[in-house]
Amino acid sequence: LLPGAVECWCDNIQLVYDEEQDVFSNQDGVSIRVPDWGGTSAFESLSPKALLKSATHYFSTFNDALEDAGFKRGTSIRGAPYDFRYA
Repeated sequence: LLPGAVECWCDNIQLVYDEEQDVFSNQDGVSIRVPDWGGTSAFESLSPKALLKSATHYFSTFNDALEDAGFKRGTSIRGAPYDFRYA
């Protein structure tokens, strides 16, 4: 991340704690969506953009190896991404 963008990103990923209701929520104006729930594209790389995809792949190589072993993306290789901020 570039200088200036880091601060913006950090501000946007912060959770807000409501003491009265004892719950966490996103900052106003921020929503988190997970594309391809149950598929593999949402967690194969950090950036789906073609320019950054090869530089940020992290599970695509693992999934390639599973496919070589006979598994199939979307059928026997499935994903359930989660919001790491709640971990």
